[in-house]
Amino acid sequence: MNTYRIQFQSVWEKTMADDQKEKFTRIVSALPFTENQLTTKAVISNYKDNGGFVVTVLLNNGYPDSLHINQAYIKVTNSDDTLIAEGRFKPNLIINPHCSQPWSFVFSKEMVIHWNEALHQLNINVEVLNDD
Repeated sequence: MNTYRIQFQSVWEKTMADDQKEKFTRIVSALPFTENQLTTKAVISNYKDNGGFVVTVLLNNGYPDSLHINQAYIKVTNSDDTLIAEGRFKPNLIINPHCSQPWSFVFSKEMVIHWNEALHQLNINVEVLNDD
């Protein structure tokens, strides 16, 4: 049976406290493995004082090969299917096979569709885009 392994970007690895790393590791160990798919799990989400929105997501690579995410269109909805925010990002990530990598997407005020909606059971849709 396959499972995900945690993978931190080098900046995250250097700057995160050990207890934060352990929290992510515990979450990843409980995730169901989905073969041949990119799946997501929202971990932390907050509205920002400037009208923006930030969500930290686990990006789970169920593929047998590394997954390159240079550009992506991200859409965040809640359990009521209310669109919270959406936008295009250039994270330039490489996620190793069967690994889960945390990443934060910061949406500007202009990318936020609904402000002060409930942030429970968020769904994060990641559409990997071709390079321009």
